[in-house]
Amino acid sequence: VNINTVEKVQIEGEAWAKAWPQNQDTNLNMEDFSKNFNWIEAWSSNHLLFILNIIIPYLIFVLIFMTLSIQKISFRKFFDYFKNEKIQILTFISILGVLSFFMKFPIYRYGYSYLILLFFILFSVIFNNFNLKKLIKYSKVIFVLCIVIFSSKQILRIYNYNEIRNYIPNHIFIKKEKYENKYKKINLNNNFKYYLSKDECFYGLAPCTNSIYWQKNLSSKNKWGYNILFTN
Repeated sequence: VNINTVEKVQIEGEAWAKAWPQNQDTNLNMEDFSKNFNWIEAWSSNHLLFILNIIIPYLIFVLIFMTLSIQKISFRKFFDYFKNEKIQILTFISILGVLSFFMKFPIYRYGYSYLILLFFILFSVIFNNFNLKKLIKYSKVIFVLCIVIFSSKQILRIYNYNEIRNYIPNHIFIKKEKYENKYKKINLNNNFKYYLSKDECFYGLAPCTNSIYWQKNLSSKNKWGYNILFTN
């Protein structure tokens, strides 16, 4: 493995996740930009707004739903809920995940699962205080509304972009007759092979890579029915 290449990609990946293109301080390089929260201002102007734009409507929806359905709040039940060992483990994992997400890769698609898990844990305790009849009643209404809204949104998108976009982008799938030009087959030991592409692999032959740095030292070993790839 070319360790210098790995370190370079790691620095670039973290900087871009923290909104490097929005950085206004020309005195910072990528590595310094990612340190000491120098990235906060740039990240807040882009990724933070995107995250809030997605999360806030869901939080408002949950709060309205809770307000309509909850019958009372019991702080005792709230603290008892977190005495459960499984809940404590899930809470620890979710908080650790959210902190790691924020400190290293704060792009929504990279960490939304941690955010959802944390919100679920915090709000699930309140379900113990719901009025069951109200919960069922409002759930039915919300379910119908969700179907109508999501279906309308998708139909509108198809209508607006039908003439200028394909449902599946043309560059995603490669025709089989073009495989030989797109992919180079490389045989390893144990009858294992992988494919090398000059650019993105997409939905063609697999396993596939476009990195050539480590391929000369790459080997394969079959263990427990799996082909394990490693470098010498």
